[in-house]
Amino acid sequence: MLLLFFISDYELVCPECKGELSLVSGNELFGVLKCLRCEEPYLLGNYFPGIPDLRPKALRIEVFERAWFRAFKISTDKVPKYPKDLGFRINEIPYFMALLNEEYFNEYSSVLEARYLKEFKSLIKDLKNVLSIGCGCGRDLRLIERNKVGIDLFPSNIVLANSRGILAILADARKLPFKDNSFDALLAIQSLEYIPLADTPCLVNELSRVLKHKGTLLLTLEKCIDDTDKEFYYEFKSKYLTVKYFHRCWGSRGLNELEKYFNVVKLVKDNDYYYVLAKKY
Repeated sequence: MLLLFFISDYELVCPECKGELSLVSGNELFGVLKCLRCEEPYLLGNYFPGIPDLRPKALRIEVFERAWFRAFKISTDKVPKYPKDLGFRINEIPYFMALLNEEYFNEYSSVLEARYLKEFKSLIKDLKNVLSIGCGCGRDLRLIERNKVGIDLFPSNIVLANSRGILAILADARKLPFKDNSFDALLAIQSLEYIPLADTPCLVNELSRVLKHKGTLLLTLEKCIDDTDKEFYYEFKSKYLTVKYFHRCWGSRGLNELEKYFNVVKLVKDNDYYYVLAKKY
């Protein structure tokens, strides 16, 4: 059982096969983890001390990883080949430097978001563990006083969150690196719309897997009449830079998939978003 110093309240597992992870080189701040079942290696501390990189290989950088393995005397001969398709890896660029702006970290995107997050907090007041999916810089987790952890795909977000004292690790919502029934509550605020429509069943299944029976889920979904994937659907603009995002919309199909695992307690439409409060069956 792997319990890292910074993540002692959560048992991490291999995101691919859910096997046990072991520290095979280095220490709890900088090193290499390996799955004892499938032998997949993972970097520890490559972006922030003590924080593992448990993303799928397709979202990681081959050159950087092989250099890290060599530094810790891990043979790269048995490391599986990386995909040649660069695709989504362009998002490794730390465009969220804009989030260093203190105003963004302390504000809500709407009055309704503020209200729902406060309601979520009141519902979980006696619960222990909370996971934020696509936590960004940790803005939403700052309200939670109990054990909390976030996941995000982007290293820049992980650095920002941990620098602000909010525990966050590199991981993919479609392959969560946690044991079954690990969390009392889940948050997914303005994050699920970045996951392709075809991955909806896998995504919702993973959310259900790590959430305890009767656990609470709060999420926001970008709404539209039909379920659609739209590349470069949205532009983020700031005084620093402009970035085009891949977005998807949740129509009836997305909500129907959610209802296979969750009882939707409340659903409110606010401009371009659904706010959904649900309980796991």
